[in-house]
Amino acid sequence: MEIKRSALYLFFLSLFFLVFIYGNKAFGMAIIYPEPYPVFTNEQKAVIYYDEKTGMETLVASTTFRGEAKDFGWIIPTPSKPEVTAVKDDIFTALDALTQPKYDYPAPVMPLYSLSGLSVSERAVDTVKVLETKNVDVYTTTIVEANDKESLLKWLEENNYKVSKSMEFVLNDYVNKNYYFVLAKINTEALGAFVSGQLKEGHINPLKVTFATKNIIYPLRLTGAGSYQEAGRKIAAYSFEQGMEGWWIDYATYKPSSQPGASSEPVQVAPNTALSTDFSKHGTYSLKITGQNATSLKTTVSDLTPGTQYVLSAYVRSKNPVSGNALLRVEGGNLYLKSAPLSLRELADWKKLELPFAATSTYHELYLTVSDMSTEGEIYFDVIQLEEGSVSTEFTQEKLPNQGKYQNYYSNSATVLLYVIANHKKDVPGFTTAYAGWVKEDKLEKLSTLDSGEPWMNFTGRKYLTKLSRYMPYSQMNNDLVINNAENNNPVGTGEVYLQKPFRFLFVIILPIALEVALIVYFIKRRK
Repeated sequence: MEIKRSALYLFFLSLFFLVFIYGNKAFGMAIIYPEPYPVFTNEQKAVIYYDEKTGMETLVASTTFRGEAKDFGWIIPTPSKPEVTAVKDDIFTALDALTQPKYDYPAPVMPLYSLSGLSVSERAVDTVKVLETKNVDVYTTTIVEANDKESLLKWLEENNYKVSKSMEFVLNDYVNKNYYFVLAKINTEALGAFVSGQLKEGHINPLKVTFATKNIIYPLRLTGAGSYQEAGRKIAAYSFEQGMEGWWIDYATYKPSSQPGASSEPVQVAPNTALSTDFSKHGTYSLKITGQNATSLKTTVSDLTPGTQYVLSAYVRSKNPVSGNALLRVEGGNLYLKSAPLSLRELADWKKLELPFAATSTYHELYLTVSDMSTEGEIYFDVIQLEEGSVSTEFTQEKLPNQGKYQNYYSNSATVLLYVIANHKKDVPGFTTAYAGWVKEDKLEKLSTLDSGEPWMNFTGRKYLTKLSRYMPYSQMNNDLVINNAENNNPVGTGEVYLQKPFRFLFVIILPIALEVALIVYFIKRRK
């Protein structure tokens, strides 16, 4: 009887080890956050994981919206009583990153590029070699290599990829390191209302890029440098093709001091200003000012962001060499700034005036100013722009301030979220590890499929999944991320503990058998 009881004890003891080793499981992608993620577009999306062994389905669903949260509602029917928790919406960003296609080369981010519909040039431009061009889903993708920066910039310009000055240095460094470049545009044949909507909402199919590398890297430098392309975002742009709407004369006309009755006080004399077709920098018209000693024309802009860097620019020229100066001014919100003046004697052709400033208010006044001009003088202004950043960009079209409802969603920081699958837990300095644990190969393969229905990737054995995140300023995105091994493989959050095969063999097979033998020997000796 005692031997039977000992065998029963041994059975439950062995069962305990089996449960301990194999029963510690978790749903690794269900990461809980204390607050919802802010979103601005109308969409609903879902990810489904079905465990065939347990018959359990995990459904992660999210509806994003524009407007007040009180106006938002949704319903999900379930066949049995569910358990509900809050899951941050960036789980979809993580899954998108996890399932996006990968090429053989690192793909530096090209944040802004023209979708003009022009085809990619098939020829090499100087030392730029086009290795491959093909359609992938709704994209046209191109892989290029370059031996010098200037040739690469020329190729990018000819193929309608816009590159900011801040990106050129980073591109040059990549070229010196013999990097390849993957470029993608939306295929013009796919640019319908449906795909345009997907693109706007951020729901377009991602690309998959696979490349060889000694270390796990995440290209980030061009993201930081490319953020400054926001400098080209126009707040207002004038070329006077629609008249002088929004501009009016400031009380800044003075009598020359050499004339009888001269006064230092402003005299409200209407300057001779009009639209002219004599000269134009863009389009047909420019703004002409004649025969005035000092004149300022003013416009106002609102909805600016205090602390944000802006730049006011304008082109100016004179008909013939005359005395006087032209300059720009910005006022309002305890701000008074002037640009360096340009002499009218040196303006036989168009020259650009620029005045960078940091907004101190949501409202500022912009001035075009002429000072000390002789009475026979004729001066022309054209292509006036106000845009974000510290350097002005090329004029494209007119945009009156506040034309349509303008909302600034631009931020100087961005969330960087990485799910890393490898043979070891990973770590990046400054990043938070929100989840870490082993995941079976079948779960990883079932995360997504290709168009053929095959798994998005094939895995051999369990892999370690690490979720790394950081709200990162663009100014700190100075280097590509190199992702290294963490100090240990301890799980984080609901991560699964996993013992290597030698330890599993020891605990599951050897130890129970040893205990059973020991107990049998003990009871045999006791009976004797």
